[in-house]
Amino acid sequence: MLPRRRRSGGPQTDAGKQASSRNALKTGAYSSLIILPGECEDDFRALEEQFSHDFSPRDIAEAAMVRNLAVITWKKLRVEKLEHAGLIRKLGEPFELPEYFKIQYDFGGHPQEKVLGLARITEADHVPDWKLGFKLLRKFSKQGATVKELDQLQQGAPIVYEFLLIAARDLKMENDDHLSWSKQQVTNALNEKYDFITNFSQKFIAKYKEQEWVVDHFDSLKAIVVDIQEKRLLKFIQFNSAQRVYDDLDRSFYKTLSELRRHQQWRRDMQAIDVTPTEDDE
Repeated sequence: MLPRRRRSGGPQTDAGKQASSRNALKTGAYSSLIILPGECEDDFRALEEQFSHDFSPRDIAEAAMVRNLAVITWKKLRVEKLEHAGLIRKLGEPFELPEYFKIQYDFGGHPQEKVLGLARITEADHVPDWKLGFKLLRKFSKQGATVKELDQLQQGAPIVYEFLLIAARDLKMENDDHLSWSKQQVTNALNEKYDFITNFSQKFIAKYKEQEWVVDHFDSLKAIVVDIQEKRLLKFIQFNSAQRVYDDLDRSFYKTLSELRRHQQWRRDMQAIDVTPTEDDE
């Protein structure tokens, strides 16, 4: 019988075989098939390295399965990001007419769309700020403001005060103190004089009357917004195919993990030394 030709090259030690198994599937071309535009290849490689570190593949079969686990996990993360982005986009879309028709609430003559839009973007923490601001401006609109009252507006209602500061800036008065503002008389295009604080307050209240109504009915309006968004969320979940894709990837992950463990157990069994005595040994 002719002797079999001895193989040349190739790792002979366990460490060498392990390194070779990792290198076999780590070409840049193969990784580029997994990464989509906008995704970070370095993040995927870090994930792949973590799986390789955790499972320590010893041959090409194990390396392929370990890499498959990393790919499946990467795709699951992608689906989660897409689902989250889609949900945020859906919740942020303007309310539709059918959603308005189902609302049983007295909006006090204010347009539903504008009022609910303001309720969506108004932060609960800012409601006291708005309320104090409107309260003070209603007083200013009738009798002007003292320095102390302007100080109170600045400290207790900074959101509303910012609008006053913009108005002062438009009149080149932003560097003046509150005493000057409280006494300032402004002349319009018709050469008519008016009190700066009183005029600003009247215009602000008229322009932002819906905002004032929203903060006065904030809790009930916010409850309406939450109810509409919860119904949207339920509908999104019912018709969302991303969850089915995620479930399929999840099953693939655990199937591959089970195959990897069976292969690793088979390899350990093949490497085990049988020390059971035979009849010839006796």
